[in-house]
Amino acid sequence: MNRDRYLQLIARLLSARVITQTAIGEALDIHPSQVSRICAGDFKRLDGNALRVCKYAQQVAARTQTGRGAGRVAGELEGKLTQLLVASPDAALAVGALIDALLATSPADTAAAGA
Repeated sequence: MNRDRYLQLIARLLSARVITQTAIGEALDIHPSQVSRICAGDFKRLDGNALRVCKYAQQVAARTQTGRGAGRVAGELEGKLTQLLVASPDAALAVGALIDALLATSPADTAAAGA
């Protein structure tokens, strides 16, 4: 990704209030004035703290996209379970038991997904 794309990404995340300059500075231990300069594009080379801020914005954007996809999948799954419950309550109970068993076998994975 080049400098202009990073700056567009940062501007989009800031305007959508997905992240703040303060949060960026705290996460990366960079002084707020430096974060402000970097977000404004006031740097010569894409290295050091400028690169760290840009990479951090890229990670935040990726997590945000992943979350949106997960929400869509959860909505689709909920719709299917509702249809199943109406059509066959016994099958819906069996699926519920299956989900409970899956949750019990991988607590670390499910705790991370719920966070």
